[in-house]
Amino acid sequence: MNDETFLVLEGELEMTFQDGSQITLRQGDIISVAAGTQTNWRITKPFKKFVVEVGA
Repeated sequence: MNDETFLVLEGELEMTFQDGSQITLRQGDIISVAAGTQTNWRITKPFKKFVVEVGA
């Protein structure tokens, strides 16, 4: 597993974290997620992302 940072190129995504917190990501948003983070994705509009992974 690696840390992941991604940029939303198009679409919309609702991301729910293990602790119950939620975030909505739309075109132009950037998020970084640490390796091992548990998330649930609900894609609400057709979705594309640009991803950078960092890890050993």
